[in-house]
Amino acid sequence: MAPGSPDHTLRKTPNPKQKEAVARRSPWKRILASLGSVALLILVFRKIQVPLLWQTLKETHPGWLAAALMAFGGQCLFAGIRWHLVLSATRTSIHGLLALRLVLMAHAFGFVFMGPLAGDVFKCRLQSKWARQPMAPLLSTTPLDRLFGLLGGLCFGFLMIFVGWLNEGLPALPAPKTGWGVIILVSITVLIWLLKKALQEPTRDAGRKKGIMGPFLESLKNHWQGVRSNPKVALGAIGCAIMVHFCLTLVMVFCILSITQVEYPWWQILWVFPVISMLTAIPVSISGAGVREGSTMILLSFYGIPSEKAVAAAMLTWCVQALWALGGYALLKRERRAWRHKSEQELPGKTDISIIIPTWNEADQIPRLAKHLQERAPDCEWILADGGSHDATCSLAKSFGFRVINSEKGRGLQLDQGLQAAKGDPVVFMHVDTRLPDRWEDAMLRCLKDPRVVGGAFFKRFDHPHWLMRGSRIRCLLMMVLMGRAFGDQCLFARRDILMASGGVPRLPLMEDLAMCQQLRRHGDLALADACVMTSARRFRQRGVLRTYGLMGWLWLRYAMGTPAEALASRYHPEEKTPT
Repeated sequence: MAPGSPDHTLRKTPNPKQKEAVARRSPWKRILASLGSVALLILVFRKIQVPLLWQTLKETHPGWLAAALMAFGGQCLFAGIRWHLVLSATRTSIHGLLALRLVLMAHAFGFVFMGPLAGDVFKCRLQSKWARQPMAPLLSTTPLDRLFGLLGGLCFGFLMIFVGWLNEGLPALPAPKTGWGVIILVSITVLIWLLKKALQEPTRDAGRKKGIMGPFLESLKNHWQGVRSNPKVALGAIGCAIMVHFCLTLVMVFCILSITQVEYPWWQILWVFPVISMLTAIPVSISGAGVREGSTMILLSFYGIPSEKAVAAAMLTWCVQALWALGGYALLKRERRAWRHKSEQELPGKTDISIIIPTWNEADQIPRLAKHLQERAPDCEWILADGGSHDATCSLAKSFGFRVINSEKGRGLQLDQGLQAAKGDPVVFMHVDTRLPDRWEDAMLRCLKDPRVVGGAFFKRFDHPHWLMRGSRIRCLLMMVLMGRAFGDQCLFARRDILMASGGVPRLPLMEDLAMCQQLRRHGDLALADACVMTSARRFRQRGVLRTYGLMGWLWLRYAMGTPAEALASRYHPEEKTPT
C-alpha cells in the first residue's frame, strides 16, 4: 500500500495528541440527554396512574406487537435502500446488503448514543474501516441522506395533515399562535441559506483547513452535483423516506391496537404520528425517551385516548426499537469477528481481472464481443473457453487477441478449464451475448471491498422489450436475498483463490451457476454489484417468453429436488447432447 494513498492515511495509527484529545472528550452531552429523559419521564408519570399503566401493559396483545416489530423492520429496510441510493449516486457504495446491515448497526448505536446523527457517523466509520475507504466522502453523504429523509417526512406529514383535515380531525386541536408560523418560516430560510453557503465554491484557504472539514465540504458539493444530475435517484430516495415514515406510523398504530380494543377515528389521528417521529429524532434525550411518551400523551389526548394507554403505546414503541437495536448489536459483533478474520486480504485491482467466456459455434458473435471488450475491458485478460466449435470461433477469437482454451463441450467444464488457465483475480464469467455496463469494474471492486464477500454478480436487464421480461432487476435482487443465488447471464464473479479452494467451477452441463454460488457461500457472502449488465433474449425469442420461463422454472424445480444436471441438460437443449 502506497504511503500517500487514502487507505494508508485512513489506517495509520493516531498520534499521542489525537489520543489525548479523544481521552479528554467529556460525555456531558450524553449526561444531559440522560437527565433530560429522566426529567421528562418523571413529569409524564406524575400525570398518569402508574398502576393502571402496568395493568394496560400486562394486557398487551402479542399479535399486534409482532406486527409492530415487522413494521419497524420495514422501516430499517427502506432506510437502508435510501442510503444505498445516495451512496450509488455518489459512487461510494459497496453493495446494497452491506448498506442494510450498516443501517441496522447504526440504529443500535444511535439508540444508545444521541439518536440518528450519531448512528450516521457510526455507519460511515464502519464502512470506512471495513471497506478501506476515506472517511470524508462517506461522511458527506449523510447530509444528503437526511435531506431526502426530511423531504420525505414533510411530504408524508403534509399528506397525513391533509387526510386529517378532510376527516375533520384538525379542529380538535387548539389554534396555534401566529408567531409559530413566523418562527418556522425563518428557520427554514436559515437552513436553506446555510446549505447554499456550504455548497458554494470553496475559498482559496479551503485547502488549508485541517482535519476532515475541508474534504467533507468539497465531497458534499460534488455529491450534491452527482445527485442533481440523476433525478431518478433523488425521487427514489424521497420515495423510500416516505415509506420510512409510513412504517414508523404503522409501528405506533400497531402498538396502540395491541393495548386497546376501542375503535378510534384513525383517519383523524394519523397526522399525529409523523409529528411524534420527528420530535423523538431531535437529539435531546436518549432514544427519544420522555419526548415520545410526553408528546404521545398530549397529542392523543385530543382524540379521547386515555393518557395511560397513550404512554403504554409509546413505551411499547420504545421496546420495539430496543429489540431491533439488540439485533443490530448482535449483527455488529458478528461483522467485527468476520472483519478481523479477513481484514488483511489484498484488494484486487483493475488490471488483475480475468474474463472467462464459454463458447460453442459462436463465430458470428466474436467480432461484436471483441469490440465491446475493447471499449469496456481493455486492460483485462480475455479467455475464451471453447467446447470444440466447428466454425471459425477459435480462429476469429485469436485474431482479436483472445486467449483460447480448448475443452470438451459442457459449460461447467469449459468455465473450469478457463479458471485453471486464468492469471487474474478476481475472475468474471461472462456469456458471449452479454454486454458490460460503464464503470462495471469499479462497481465490482467496490463490492469486493467488503471482507465478507467472496463473489457475486451484477443486476441484469434483457435487450428484448417484452413486458413479461421487465422487472429483471427486482428478480435478481430477490433471488440473491432469499436464496443467495445468481444466474450465469448476470456475469458471475469471484475471488479466484477462494473459488479454487472451493473446488473450482462445478463441471456440470447445466445449473453450474447455481452450484457455483452454493460452493462460494460456504466460504463467505455473495452480493450484487451496483451495476446492470444487458443480456440477450435470443432463447426467449426462439422459444417464446412464457414457454421459456415455464421450462426454466420446471428445470430449477427438478434440480432442487435432486435430479442430476446431466439428465436435465438434454431437455434444455433438445438439439444437443450437451449444452454450452
